[in-house]
Amino acid sequence: FRYLKASDCCILYRNSTHVNYFEAALQDLGISYHKEESGGFFHRQEVQDLFSLLSFLVNPADLEAMLSLLKAPMIGVKDEDMLASLDKTLTDEPSERCYHLLKELEEQYPKIKDLFYFLEKAHETSAHNLLLEVEQTWKVTESYADLSIGMLEKELVEKNVSKLIDVCLESQVKGGTTLYESLAYLHKKKELDILSSAR
Repeated sequence: FRYLKASDCCILYRNSTHVNYFEAALQDLGISYHKEESGGFFHRQEVQDLFSLLSFLVNPADLEAMLSLLKAPMIGVKDEDMLASLDKTLTDEPSERCYHLLKELEEQYPKIKDLFYFLEKAHETSAHNLLLEVEQTWKVTESYADLSIGMLEKELVEKNVSKLIDVCLESQVKGGTTLYESLAYLHKKKELDILSSAR
C-alpha cells in the first residue's frame, strides 16, 4: 500500500469547452496541474469559436456553427436557453431556423444584436477587419479571461486571437478579399495544421 500522489491522477474530458472550470477549481484548491492538449492553434477553444463565427457569417443557415458560437464565452448562451429555443424552432425550415433561433434569444442575450450587425457587414468587409471589430465590440479576450483562467492562459488567448486576425490579413494580402475566400484559406491551414499555438 502507498498513498496516492498527484501524478497518479488525471481528469479526462471529451472536449475543452469547459476545461477552464476544471482549471479554476484546481487553482482554488491549490492543486498544481499540467494540461495536455492535442493539436495546435486550430484546436484552441478561442480559435474554434472565432472559426465558428466566420463559418456562420459565410453561411447563416449553418446551425452547427451558430450553436457553437452562441455557447462560446463571447456570447455565453446557457444550455437550457439554447435547448428551449431549439425546441421552439424545431419545425422551422432549415434555411430559416438559425434566424428564428437568434430572434428567440436576442432579448435575453444583447450580443445577438451585434451578431445581426456582423451578418450585415460580412459581405462588405474583409475577415481581418471584421474580426478586429468583433474583438473590439465583444472584448473576446476578456470574455475568456472572465472564466477565471490563469494569467498565462489569458495571454495565450490574447495572442491566439491576434494570430487568427493576422492569418486573415495574410489571406487578404494573398488575394482573399471576401469572407468566403478567407475562410477557405483558414480551412486549408487547418487541414495542414501548420500553425502552432501562439505560446
